[in-house]
Amino acid sequence: MSEANIWDEIMRSPLDPDPDEPERRLGALGLIPLAAAMGIVVGFLVGNGEDPPPPSAAPMTTTTAAPAAPDPVVPRGYVETEGVGLKAVAVFSTDDDLYLVVNTAIRNDLDRTDTNEFHVAEWVLVGDGIELSARRALQSSFSPGVRLVHFEGITELPVSLPRLLARKATEMTVRAGCNGCGAVSVDLAEGELLLDGLELPLTVETPLLIPVGTGITLSIDALQVAEEWGHLEWHVIDDNDARLRVSATIEFAGTDDPGTDDVDPTLLVPPHLVGVNPQNPVSSNAGPFARHGVVRLDRLGEILTADNQPEQIVLRWSIEWQHPVGDPIEIPLDDINDLGAIS
Repeated sequence: MSEANIWDEIMRSPLDPDPDEPERRLGALGLIPLAAAMGIVVGFLVGNGEDPPPPSAAPMTTTTAAPAAPDPVVPRGYVETEGVGLKAVAVFSTDDDLYLVVNTAIRNDLDRTDTNEFHVAEWVLVGDGIELSARRALQSSFSPGVRLVHFEGITELPVSLPRLLARKATEMTVRAGCNGCGAVSVDLAEGELLLDGLELPLTVETPLLIPVGTGITLSIDALQVAEEWGHLEWHVIDDNDARLRVSATIEFAGTDDPGTDDVDPTLLVPPHLVGVNPQNPVSSNAGPFARHGVVRLDRLGEILTADNQPEQIVLRWSIEWQHPVGDPIEIPLDDINDLGAIS
C-alpha cells in the first residue's frame, strides 16, 4: 500500500463508508472504534514530531450505566411482611382436627441470623362464613421455618374462598441465630404456689387463679402430678386479646440427688427443657402464645423412692404474654397440597 493510501486510511473518519464494504448504519458500538481511531491519529502525529491538529469539537466520552440491582424479594408465592414471607403449602387432618403447614422464608437481601422472626399472635381460618382461631402453632428445631397451625373441631378447609389470616404479635427481640428462643422484650411474670398434699398422684380439684398482669388472669383448670409426669390445662378468663405462653415446673422440695454435691431436687419440667429427640421433635420448643393450652411435664432428676420423698410439692410458673397488633395478613389457600386424613 502506498504512503498516500496509508494516510488516506488513517485519516478516514469511521463515519465514512468503507469503500470495500456495503453501506451500513453506525450503532451505539460505533462510538468505541471512533474514539480508538482518534487516539491512533493523535498518537501517530505526536510520535512523528508534528503538532496535532486543533480539536474541532469537545472530546467524545461514553458512559455505561451500571445495571440496576433487582428489588429484594421473598420466594414466589410467599406473602411478605417485614422481610419475612409466609406461604401455606399443605393441609391434612386427623380424626377431629385440621392442620395447615405454613412455611416461612427470609427476603433474599437479608441474613437469617440477623433478621427478627415474624411472631404471629393469632392465626384465623376464614371461609364459608366462619372465622375460626387456631388453638396453637407448633414448631420444631429440626425445621425452624415450618409451622403446623392447629384448628380444632374441623377436618376440611372451607369451600368458599378459604384463606388464612395472621396477625403479628407485640414486638419481640430475637438474638441472632436463636430461631425464637431468645425473646427478651416480652412481658413476663413469674411466681410459685405451694400445693396441698403429698400423696402421689396428686390432683388439684379447684381451679387455680393467677393474676398475670393488668387485666389478665390465668386459670389453671386441671392439674395432675405423678412421680414421673405432670399435666396442666389452662385458659385466660378475662375479656382481652392477650396471648399467653405458659411454662410450669413442679419441684419435689426436700428430695435430692446423692450423686451431686449441690442440692438437686427432683423436678417435673416441660419436655423442651429435657431436650429434643427424634421421637418427639416438637419438644425442643416452648409452647405457643395462645388463649388456652396444655402443659405436659416429664421427670428430671433422681427417681422418687422411699428414701427420696418430697417434703413439699411446689408449682413454679412462668408466663409471657403479648397482644396482636396491626392489620391481618392474608395468606391464600387456593393452591395448597391436600395430604388427606392422617391417623
